[in-house]
Amino acid sequence: LARPLRASMALEDLEPCCDGAGRRAAWGSWASTRTRSGVDVYQAVLRLANGATAIRGANKFCQNMTNDNMMAVCSGQVNSAIYNMIFVIGCVAQAINDCADSVSKPAACVATVTGFVANLDVIAGTASSATQTCNLWY
Repeated sequence: LARPLRASMALEDLEPCCDGAGRRAAWGSWASTRTRSGVDVYQAVLRLANGATAIRGANKFCQNMTNDNMMAVCSGQVNSAIYNMIFVIGCVAQAINDCADSVSKPAACVATVTGFVANLDVIAGTASSATQTCNLWY
C-alpha cells in the first residue's frame, strides 16, 4: 500500500514508477499511478454492478420473446452482461499493471485483448439496439 506523504519528505524519497514503456518515470507519477490503479478498481466494481443489472434484465426480458422487438431487447441485455464482465477482467488486469513496479506484460496484454473483445461486443449490442429502434426502415 502507498505510504502517506509527509511535508518533510524530499522529492527523491518518493518511489518513482514506470511509464507505459517500462522506463522509470519522473517524480509525480508515483501518485498518479496509484490513482490510476484506484480508478481501474473503481471501474471494475461499476462494470460488475452494471453486468449484474444486465443479467437481471436478461432474465426478465429473455423469457417472453414473442416478437423481433423483444428478441432485440433480450440480445441487448445479454450483450451488455457479456461485455461488462469482460471489461471487469480488463480493469482488474490494468490495475495489476498499474500497481506493478515495472510494466507487467501479461497484465497489459490481458487488458488490451479484453478491451478489444469487449468493444467488439459493444458493437454487437449496438447493432441489437439499432434493430430494436430502427425497424421502421425495413
